[in-house]
Amino acid sequence: MIKKLERSTEHVFGVEIDGKAEHGIFEEFEAELDEMMKKEKINFVFVLKNFSGYGIKDMLSDFRFSFKHWNNIGKIAVVGDKAWEKVATSIDNIFTKWEEKYFDIADIEKAWEWAE
Repeated sequence: MIKKLERSTEHVFGVEIDGKAEHGIFEEFEAELDEMMKKEKINFVFVLKNFSGYGIKDMLSDFRFSFKHWNNIGKIAVVGDKAWEKVATSIDNIFTKWEEKYFDIADIEKAWEWAE
């Protein structure tokens, strides 16, 4: 399940992903995000709970979104509780223009502050 977090603003978009990310992370919110990104770069906070990944179709959807908005993404904070999530965030930093930073679930407030 994917849901937008209430703390989201016009500059920071927070999403909670619980379980497997069906339909990609951005698909449900794409129209809203497209509109936000017309104005300026935005940052993201992804809170992963019981995250078990996503399928290839969903991953490709997320890649398409990221490439479309390559110059409109500022930072991505990834909040989770698994070692592989931290490693994946580090690997993403190699391939992206924006900075991604991993935060343990206990540091969720620090993640929001960093993104804000």
